[in-house]
Amino acid sequence: MNALLRVEHLTMRFGGLTAVNDFGFTANRGDITALIGPNGAGKTTVFNCITGFYKPSEGRIALLHGAPQAWDDLEALTRRDARSVRRPDGALFLLERMPDYLVAQRARVARTFQNIRLFSNLPVLDNILIGEHSRLRTGLFGTILRLPSARIEEIEARQRAIDIAALFGNRLIPRLRQIVSGLSYANRRRVEIARALATRPKLLLLDEPTAGMNPAETLELAEQIKSLHGLGLTVLIIEHKLDVVTQLADTVVVLDHGEKLTEGKPAEVRRNEDVLRAYLGRAATEAAHAA
Repeated sequence: MNALLRVEHLTMRFGGLTAVNDFGFTANRGDITALIGPNGAGKTTVFNCITGFYKPSEGRIALLHGAPQAWDDLEALTRRDARSVRRPDGALFLLERMPDYLVAQRARVARTFQNIRLFSNLPVLDNILIGEHSRLRTGLFGTILRLPSARIEEIEARQRAIDIAALFGNRLIPRLRQIVSGLSYANRRRVEIARALATRPKLLLLDEPTAGMNPAETLELAEQIKSLHGLGLTVLIIEHKLDVVTQLADTVVVLDHGEKLTEGKPAEVRRNEDVLRAYLGRAATEAAHAA
C-alpha cells in the first residue's frame, strides 16, 4: 500500500447543515491529488478537517510516516482512542483527534490558504524563516541566550530558507530582502508556499494557489508546484482551473454538495458528464458533446 493519507467516511455538520457527507479518498505518497468541484462543494471544509481547524462530526483521517507496514496498526490505534502510534519503522496519526498545532508540528502537515496569510511588513526571507523556526530544536531560550547551538541552527535555517526560495527560479531570490507587501500577487503566493515548505511537511495542502493569476503566471506556478515531486512531497490541491488540474494532478477527486461525485485520472474526470454538469454547467456539457 503506497497511501500516505486515508480519509474515510468524513462527515462535517454545522448545526442542521451537512457540509461534507460520508466522503473518502486516498492520497498516495509522492502524488499530487486535486480536489475539485463547484463553489460550496465542501473542498475547503475537507482541508480544514485534515489540518485540525475543524473537528469532524464523523470519520477517520489517518496519516502515515515511514514504512507502509505501519498501516497494520490502524485499527488497533482507532480502538485505543489515541492520537498516534510510533514504531521503529514509522508512525500513524489520526488527524481528526489532533488540534491544529499538533497536526502541523507532529504529523507535519502544512497548508496555504485561499486568502494569502503572510506577515506583510516583513521581508521575504523572514517570512520563510518563520516556517523554519517552527522546526528548530534549541527553542526560545536558546535563541534568547544566543547559545552556540542556537546560532548554528539559525545559520542552517537561513540557508535552507534560501534554498527553498531558489525552488521558485529567479522569482524570490532577488527579492529576499524586499518587504512582502511590495511584491506582486503571484510572488506573494510563492512566498506563502515557500513558508509552508520551510516547516518540512510530509503532506502539503494548497488551497487555490493560482487564484487571481493571469495565464502566464498560472502556467509558471503550476510548473513550480509540479517540481515539488522532486522533494518527495505528497500534495493535496484545491483548484478551479481544469487546465492546471490536468497539468498537475495524478488523481482528481470531485466533490458536489459535500459528497464524492467521482475519482480518477485527470483525463477521465474531464470527460465525465456528471463532472461537466456539476462543475462547469449544462452549457459546458453540450459544448463537450459538440467538440
